[in-house]
Amino acid sequence: MAGPRAARGAAAPLLADRINYQMMGANQWGHAPSLDAAADAPMTLYLSTSTDGDGTRHRLSQTLPAAGTFLSQQVDLADRSTRQGAYYPSPIVRDALEPGPGLVFASAPFAQPVDIVGTFSGVLNLRINKRDVDLSVVLHEQLADGRLMQLSYFVGRASHARDMTTRTLLVPGDWTEVPFERTRMTARRTAPGSRLVVVVDVLKDPMHQVNHGTGRDVSDESVADAGEPLRIDWRSDSLIRIPVRSTGEGPAMP
Repeated sequence: MAGPRAARGAAAPLLADRINYQMMGANQWGHAPSLDAAADAPMTLYLSTSTDGDGTRHRLSQTLPAAGTFLSQQVDLADRSTRQGAYYPSPIVRDALEPGPGLVFASAPFAQPVDIVGTFSGVLNLRINKRDVDLSVVLHEQLADGRLMQLSYFVGRASHARDMTTRTLLVPGDWTEVPFERTRMTARRTAPGSRLVVVVDVLKDPMHQVNHGTGRDVSDESVADAGEPLRIDWRSDSLIRIPVRSTGEGPAMP
């Protein structure tokens, strides 16, 4: 029989609070009582229709875009030769984004170092011609030299956005708010000149069931249910909330 349990001592300095994390880019440990407390008020960025740079990507705007603007995609769910919605971070740091039809949005460069600590979230305002769709949202830091480091990602089913236990199908042709928050925690100190890059896409790859949008159990769907291509509109008041904390060196963006 084991002897009496030894009295519990003080927690190690590394476990100074309920949330303990290593800040990439600063090589420091941080501590907070909760994920929400680890950051200041979130930075809100919108999926603007205006283009950035060479026109291959759109702006992550701090200003709410004009009402009624949106971007569109068309996805052939029957085409198994292509994949979409790539989110797995391999490699975590890459020279360029993986080619694909996903919509790419980039922020203005950070003017000062900014700590991103916690889980990002958002609301996607979208319209489709089917009754359901699977989505991916991937968050990167683009370094000043052009390389990209993946920070976090979200994958989810639109019909379960508000309740994982109850499926609420979308109405074809109607705008729908799809909130999301189940993302991977990250802690990263961005450098001046870095940007945030977000890629939104329909999830369609060999690692997942393909949601053909019929509204039936996705496990019972097959390629015969693909029907007409999925049409999806992403309204520009869709927003991404980034959990940031000031380093005290000035405003994050110019």
